[in-house]
Amino acid sequence: MWKSFSAGTSGALALLTLAACGESAQPADNAASSLQLQALGAPDIERHEIYATVCGFRESGGSSRALALIQPEQAWIKLAGEAISIPVREGEGQGPLGIGLSYGNDRAMITLQPDEGAAASGGGRTEVESGITIRTPDGGVSDLSGTLQCSSGSV
Repeated sequence: MWKSFSAGTSGALALLTLAACGESAQPADNAASSLQLQALGAPDIERHEIYATVCGFRESGGSSRALALIQPEQAWIKLAGEAISIPVREGEGQGPLGIGLSYGNDRAMITLQPDEGAAASGGGRTEVESGITIRTPDGGVSDLSGTLQCSSGSV
């Protein structure tokens, strides 16, 4: 019985190995599809004078630092070490504290999907669970879920 199990296992292992080799032989077109967002920090905020930020997006289970800073007129993200300003797309809806739900230009497109219920978190801040999708013209996509932490001052 052990021999037949062993032979069956070897055959299955060989098939899995071949399947894995076959996958690696295909072109890696997924490389461009995953964006690596970086947290925006104090140096970015100071350099670009992003002082009137209304909301900061933080990924669930991630760092407490913001991956996107959202203002009514523009949003900021950081890709490849560069902070990028993206203007609001007029007429695309309105989120908490008057921020837009869609931002875009030739560098990137951001879409926010905030939940309906927002809860006060103290200190004059409001938190709402939200999804965020970021797309770039080269096919890069980042689809995250997390929290929008909003205030009438800076986040």
